[in-house]
Amino acid sequence: MKKIHSFFILLNLFFLLLTIKQCEAQSSSEKTLWQIGKADNSDAEFALAPPGYDKFLEKDFGWEDKYYVIGNSDSKKNCAYILPGPQDDWGGSNGLAGWHAASLNILFKLNHPQPQDKFNLIIDLMDISAKNPPLLKVTVNDSSWEYQLPVGSGDSAIKGVATKYPGHVLKIEIPANTIKKRNEINIASIWGSWLIFDQVRLDGPKNISAVISTHDVKKAIQMVKEIEKNNSNWEQFAAHFDEINNDFIKKLKTNKDGKLF
Repeated sequence: MKKIHSFFILLNLFFLLLTIKQCEAQSSSEKTLWQIGKADNSDAEFALAPPGYDKFLEKDFGWEDKYYVIGNSDSKKNCAYILPGPQDDWGGSNGLAGWHAASLNILFKLNHPQPQDKFNLIIDLMDISAKNPPLLKVTVNDSSWEYQLPVGSGDSAIKGVATKYPGHVLKIEIPANTIKKRNEINIASIWGSWLIFDQVRLDGPKNISAVISTHDVKKAIQMVKEIEKNNSNWEQFAAHFDEINNDFIKKLKTNKDGKLF
């Protein structure tokens, strides 16, 4: 898949235009800062919800330049219910294309993190391959961990058939000096087969909040015009960014009164 470097330029500028909206605390000591999906033993709130696993490549999921932006993306549109492993040919690995480790890439911003703050990343899995449970690599900024996942149910789960599998929750204690204001998380199956998400969330100190985005529309429009003028791959880039950010560019270019929402 062709990488578009302008995406990263625009994304960095996009973060600079964010303003802060506080999230409410859920407990006295720790709260959920953001979440993708609900911990309800269901994958219905995710894209491709069963049985759409075989459209994973067609819908352009799993690539390293495909991002889920907290506060701006939608799990129903931007996060597939399933993450294939290198042994799943429908996920991009085959004799011609070679080995491919599909990933879920998450971008998010926090308002006032301190170096000593600790966080918990919760990866709640509804089901896992029974034949080839994956080796999962989780990267948070510059730190990474690998986990061999346990055996799950059979392949019927990826087709939406209910099973008795109880699920598996992976809790990663993120040490101090890891989380910053702007962050990236990558969840990748680097060996084995598929897993199905129930929820991914980040818990942290009660005095910290995730940033929910609003935009300085005039500055953003000027930024988009500059990219459009200088980028020969604008149409491909715009479509890609549109899909990730819920038609952000389309709204900017069509809203004439200067109000995005």
